[in-house]
Amino acid sequence: MNNRIKLAQNISSVAFTSLCFIGVLVCIICDRAIFGVLTWSLIAVSSIVFGWLVLIPVVRLWEKGIWWSLAALSVFIFPYIGMLDRLIPETILFSVAVWAAPAGIVYLWTVYGLFTLLNRKWLAAGITAVLAFPVMLLLNWVLTGLLGTAFLDSWDWLTFLTIGAAAVVFFGLDFCARKKRRS
Repeated sequence: MNNRIKLAQNISSVAFTSLCFIGVLVCIICDRAIFGVLTWSLIAVSSIVFGWLVLIPVVRLWEKGIWWSLAALSVFIFPYIGMLDRLIPETILFSVAVWAAPAGIVYLWTVYGLFTLLNRKWLAAGITAVLAFPVMLLLNWVLTGLLGTAFLDSWDWLTFLTIGAAAVVFFGLDFCARKKRRS
């Protein structure tokens, strides 16, 4: 590996870790100074640690770290959600997360697989956009059951329209790229 790339990876890792550590210290110091005990900072600290665990492989290894970041997300998401559920009692956080986290993880691994296996990145992007629809519908169904909200509202339709338009653009770009390669 090129020494400059290795140096850049090392610098980015140290900088990211340092920023996370400073964030943890600032939260703890402010919480103790204001309230005399740790209250809200426990949520912030656990979130920073979770973010560091998930993102450090990408920060450290760049593209080669995506698999490791997804693995870390898959492993640590439920302990993180459990911790948040204990720190923020009497919310529907866990009820929503039980459905949203697995759906999100499966979706992200599917996207990773598409971009890894397909040599046609625009096609992978188009499929990724189309696959967002069932995930969004599942999450809306869960939220409707838990909160009693409307299954689809105007923001959902706007989101569907935007993602649908993006899918059409991605498929069009894939078509143009394939046509250009043939000529």
